[in-house]
Amino acid sequence: MNILPPARLILTGQESTKPSAVPSDSSKQRRIEHSPADLRVVSTVDEGFDDLRHYPSGFASSELTLVANGDHAESIWTGEKDLGSVLTRVQGIAPEPDPPIWTPRIGVFGSGLDSSDPIIGAFGACSVVGDASTVCHSISTLRNVPAGVAISVRTYQGEIQQPLVDGVPRLVHIEDDWPEAIRRIRDNVRSELFVSAFGAAVCNGQFTKAQVISNS
Repeated sequence: MNILPPARLILTGQESTKPSAVPSDSSKQRRIEHSPADLRVVSTVDEGFDDLRHYPSGFASSELTLVANGDHAESIWTGEKDLGSVLTRVQGIAPEPDPPIWTPRIGVFGSGLDSSDPIIGAFGACSVVGDASTVCHSISTLRNVPAGVAISVRTYQGEIQQPLVDGVPRLVHIEDDWPEAIRRIRDNVRSELFVSAFGAAVCNGQFTKAQVISNS
């Protein structure tokens, strides 16, 4: 997942180049809808409600923008919107209870995206202790963001028998403009693993447009 300044977000469910597993059925049966205030994952099949295919994955306001890979986005969003409070709530987020992988909760955020001094950041689980009930999150922030610089964070890599939790935010450079950057994500994922790539533009504290490229 990447934030592209000024005030742009890209979210992708990219698998590692050395995959842990093929994409699950649930991951193939979701799409993202957007309104000015939120992004929402909804099911593409009529099989009732479940937490894997129905959850808010992003929120936007004049104070903060947040996008995450699960329903923890709502938990992080609920409360004071200053950056310090949000990052404190991040540390209380547990991984998805799906042993043996224990999918880490990751996310990207931006503060003051429409200002002259924006802050972008990312968080991810960088270590798991015991049965994954204890998680240490790595958090990275970047101020005075130059054009074309973003922060990327991923969940895990390795084989399903020995999944390696990643979640360490890294600086990346984006040369493409919207929507070419979304297509570049698709092109860089192995075709047999690709599920979808999603991008949303943010302006004046609102999601203004969205694009999804999927394998369906």
